[in-house]
Amino acid sequence: MHKLTVFLLCLLVILVYSRALGNGFILDDETLILNNPVIRNTNSVSSLFNLSLYDSPKTYRPMQVLSYMIDYKIWGLNAFGFHLSNIILHSLNCILIYFILAALSTAGIGFAAGALFAVHPINASVVAYISGRADILAVLFMLLSILFFLKFSKINSLIYYSASLLCACLSFFCRENAMLLPLFILLISPAKLKKIRYILPFFVSVLLYISLRFALFGNNAAELHFFSLPLYLSIINFLYIILKYLQAIILPVNLHLFRAVPFITGVYDTRVLFAVSFAILFILFLLKFRENKVIILAALWFLCGLIPVFFLFNAYPWLKQAMMSENWLYLPAMGIFILAAVIKERAAKAGSLLFSAAVLSFACLTYQGNANWKDNISVYKNTLKYLPERNPVRVNLIKEYLARGMYNNASVELEKLTRAFPANSEVLALEKQLREAKGKYNGN
Repeated sequence: MHKLTVFLLCLLVILVYSRALGNGFILDDETLILNNPVIRNTNSVSSLFNLSLYDSPKTYRPMQVLSYMIDYKIWGLNAFGFHLSNIILHSLNCILIYFILAALSTAGIGFAAGALFAVHPINASVVAYISGRADILAVLFMLLSILFFLKFSKINSLIYYSASLLCACLSFFCRENAMLLPLFILLISPAKLKKIRYILPFFVSVLLYISLRFALFGNNAAELHFFSLPLYLSIINFLYIILKYLQAIILPVNLHLFRAVPFITGVYDTRVLFAVSFAILFILFLLKFRENKVIILAALWFLCGLIPVFFLFNAYPWLKQAMMSENWLYLPAMGIFILAAVIKERAAKAGSLLFSAAVLSFACLTYQGNANWKDNISVYKNTLKYLPERNPVRVNLIKEYLARGMYNNASVELEKLTRAFPANSEVLALEKQLREAKGKYNGN
């Protein structure tokens, strides 16, 4: 049974992401892979743990760079191999979800949740984008840690407990949100293992990891965003953003980079009602199903996974908008998929039909959505469909057209940019660059 389930989950991932194998390097891939000499030096593995991404201590992710180093050793700078690694790692996460839920509940719930996670379009921002590797790796080691902890809870083996702690530590070196892992260990722990001696080492490992960051990078080891809004408004904004994320999971259309929503700046904003209503309904939901461990796990998994959003949505107050990012859902969305799997199990035949329709629909959307990550032009064009006219993303698209010698396309976009930002210095510089490029081209 397990072998068939693993095969089906892998098949689902391969089918929906096969189109991504033809995609190239985009956006941050150019900095982290194409122009990164570190990944070419396979003799410097130990030095990776002294380096940060983008020369910014806030992104200390040596395991991500190590994975690129391995890819480069095998594939060189062939983007196919890097995309293949993302797909394989995502498959492993789907399999781990299955085994965790099979241990906590039933194999049917595990397969349903794993299948939804495999095909859901929201994950394309991570799987089809090579630089999304940090999220995939962090979740991989978090899930391994959880699975080993569950094994330990059944047979009380020090080997499994040690493996759980080791995977926890490795997850921290993949992405910062992995520091939430102790909360997830608490969520899945049987009552007999909630004693402090079993849980405390996971919290201690987080403190040791933070200490290491400060030892390496000093006071720059962490970046704190001070709220430009009063605390109560920050909480209301956070609740409303959770609703927006929930909407993106349930109805995954119009997916794109650079999401943002205007801040809620006063209690008379109509969105306050939605935010407060969500909080009340969420609490009532937890109270109603407090005896159902899997449903409570699903709800709290979703909420705990979104905790970093509270500290990140206000990172750019000068935009006067709350930042959102689809890749931040890679971990918390699992909670919604677990809940959907439970509903499917309870609804019997009707649930199976609805589940099949959802998997098929999501698979088609994800397969088509891979094209949005083909190259920089595809990313920018897709993003511009959903952003207001006055935004700087068009500048990036024009520069990309110029770099590729697509001068007519650059002219069209430059006209739009000029209307939005008349007499802007950067626009004038782009106009000059376009004239010179056209002159050289016509001269040849």
